[in-house]
Amino acid sequence: MQNIEEYKQAVGDFVQFVVKHALVAEKIEGSRFHPLKKQYTYTIIRVINEKLDRLATGIMQNQFSQLDILRRVDEINGMVVNLLH
Repeated sequence: MQNIEEYKQAVGDFVQFVVKHALVAEKIEGSRFHPLKKQYTYTIIRVINEKLDRLATGIMQNQFSQLDILRRVDEINGMVVNLLH
């Protein structure tokens, strides 16, 4: 169980690092020039570090089966907790 928690933490840390260093979110509003139209806010995600983004994509594709196993273990843990309460 400890290995699973450490793996889960490592995946979370990696995803946070990639989001912080490879991507930037920018919000823009639509229909700016027409005062009677409703203003919509759009979020655009831009890749600012292409190499890091490609590395992250490759790693996550290779780790897909492990992440699926982790999701299933979390599901089972949730069911066990529900049975105990």
